[in-house]
Amino acid sequence: MTSAVRESPEAHDAELLRDSLKHALHLAGAFESRQALKVARDAQRLARRLRDSRSEAQALAIATQCHYQRGDYVSAVATGLDACATLDQEALDGRAHVLHGVALAFFTVQEFRRAEDAARCALEYASLEHESLLEAYVRSTLAMILCETGRFDESLAHLRLARARFRKLGEEVHVKKSASNAGHVWRKRGIAFAAAHEAAEARRCWRHATRFYRSALGIGRSRLDDAIALGCLGECANLLGHHEEAIDYLRTSAQRTGPRDTVLIVANIDLRRGIAERALGRWAAAERHLLRALEAADTLEHEELPVECRHELASLAHRRGDAQGERRWREEARGMTHVRRAALAGFRRQMRPLWDRFLRDRVEVA
Repeated sequence: MTSAVRESPEAHDAELLRDSLKHALHLAGAFESRQALKVARDAQRLARRLRDSRSEAQALAIATQCHYQRGDYVSAVATGLDACATLDQEALDGRAHVLHGVALAFFTVQEFRRAEDAARCALEYASLEHESLLEAYVRSTLAMILCETGRFDESLAHLRLARARFRKLGEEVHVKKSASNAGHVWRKRGIAFAAAHEAAEARRCWRHATRFYRSALGIGRSRLDDAIALGCLGECANLLGHHEEAIDYLRTSAQRTGPRDTVLIVANIDLRRGIAERALGRWAAAERHLLRALEAADTLEHEELPVECRHELASLAHRRGDAQGERRWREEARGMTHVRRAALAGFRRQMRPLWDRFLRDRVEVA
């Protein structure tokens, strides 16, 4: 008879659950969304069997992130609400994980005020729990929410804090992501200046964005993060009028992707390539890339990308003197915009009461 203490089945399952969640989070961070979802779902079932509500909520939050990355916004909303329901039903220690997922769900349906509320609540709980890594994740999400509402300086400030925390914790890939996210903020800030007819400020922002994307490429190795940064460098080159340079970036970006990668990344590369080819007057190449982007984008639900593809095809038709084609693409874009706005508004109407009730309950408990 051995004197060694055998590990109990419960302890073995608890360790398996911890490893599964860690693996799912790693896969999600690497944009391996399909596999991450499978691991997260298995972790959720195991957590439920172990009656570990915190881990179940964390699995749901990871699933929400994966659905968001895949452009499956309906499922992102559903899992976010499941996470919120878990929070309502249980006295969780891990509220930050749940609320981060809820923030992402609101973000996907453009309910930015409640997305910000959820992210700030998640940040508060992460700080109380001394969850340094999660706090950095939440700051990154909050930064992108603030960016979408035009609060660019505040967004960049949160990204700086997140990047410093990731660096301190040795999370090299997330330092890379933070640098790329700062590039996104500067790129979108430039687009806002361009819309306000402030061309010099717009160009300044796009040059800032370019520096951040190049910096991201020099940090660690992550195939899809590199593909995103290269694609965004292509977009900035297009915006700055450097179309041959844009094509070089986008060609390299496409080489980093594969047939099973997320549609949002792959289709965006083709879209930006089509824009560059059109600017150079290469109509056939422009049409080929834009139609390929459209075919991929049309597999997404409630996403802006299919509308953007149609607008760019309309612009191509206009440049080629094809009035009928231009009219057809613009009408399709208008119709899809109407349907998309109505769908997102429907989601927001269903989600708002749940969040508002949670806030009321939170105040009453406090």
